[in-house]
Amino acid sequence: MKKITLVAPGLIPDTKWMLNEPHTYLSTLLSRASVNEEPVYSLEATLKQLFSITEDNLPVAAFIAHYRNILQENERDAHFCCADYVHFQADAHTVFLKSVLNRALDPSEHEQIQTLIRPYIEPQHQLFALQDEQNAVVRLSEKFDIITNPLWEVLGKSLHMRLPSGPDAAQMQRLMTELQMLLKNAPFNQKRVEESLATVEGLWLWGFGCLPKNLTSEFDLIVSNESFMGGLAKCAQTTFASLEEEPQTIFQSKYQNVLVVDTRFLYALREGDVTLWQQLLKIYEDNYFSAFYHALANKKLSEINFNVGRNKSYTLTRHQLKYFWRRIRSLETFCEV
Repeated sequence: MKKITLVAPGLIPDTKWMLNEPHTYLSTLLSRASVNEEPVYSLEATLKQLFSITEDNLPVAAFIAHYRNILQENERDAHFCCADYVHFQADAHTVFLKSVLNRALDPSEHEQIQTLIRPYIEPQHQLFALQDEQNAVVRLSEKFDIITNPLWEVLGKSLHMRLPSGPDAAQMQRLMTELQMLLKNAPFNQKRVEESLATVEGLWLWGFGCLPKNLTSEFDLIVSNESFMGGLAKCAQTTFASLEEEPQTIFQSKYQNVLVVDTRFLYALREGDVTLWQQLLKIYEDNYFSAFYHALANKKLSEINFNVGRNKSYTLTRHQLKYFWRRIRSLETFCEV
């Protein structure tokens, strides 16, 4: 019988004011589900647990390189890191990573950034520009003993206590500072200031590491909006589908254990984009949660696991869907828990 695990941090927001309508199906599913307390929750920790990854960092960059065939099978020991374009905001006490600008840039700006930063990264390392995602991965000349925070964990938060740590952290922090100074007065940034647009003030380097060895998966299908999950699936020899390009793959009967990973709620929440967050919730309500409900009711689905953050996860079986004595709560009440 089919089983679906949905990992969507940010789906349950911290405050109820973001909700603009009842969202009946999600409310019903969560109300009938059993609640599991998660002592420490993060997307990185969840993925490392699901795939038994023991490295300090989730090697996001190596997964991206593998998915895009930058990294070949005979180069599995090569080390990479992600380089994402970010905008900082400072107050009297600290500096915040305010927003990610990868997809907010036009192709010419992306090209100018690459031209500007390449001499600072090469020839010691090798820079690979990702045109569609408008960011980059860096193939490192050696292994770096460093621990970094994933972009989605730092976004919208103070950089205090979230900068890279470990024996080799100083070298990477120095490079990040040099790139920040380089970008500050770049011509494309001056133009963005004139147009009242957020400026690219630095690169967030993260996701260090190489491909894990002997990666296995209990899932026969992984669906995500993140390309790094494609590389992870490739390592685990599991079928991968893009959530944005092939969303209905989830419901194909030949897949019996499906993992869905969606980071869009979390990014929208951290960047304060309430409109986008509400649009995503409506898409899920109309296209997924209603389908989950009817699949459970019609015995086409045996179990759904919701891992949505807030130190809780929810498990719903088709038998629990019949627990009529569990009253249907509004989605607002889950935000308050």
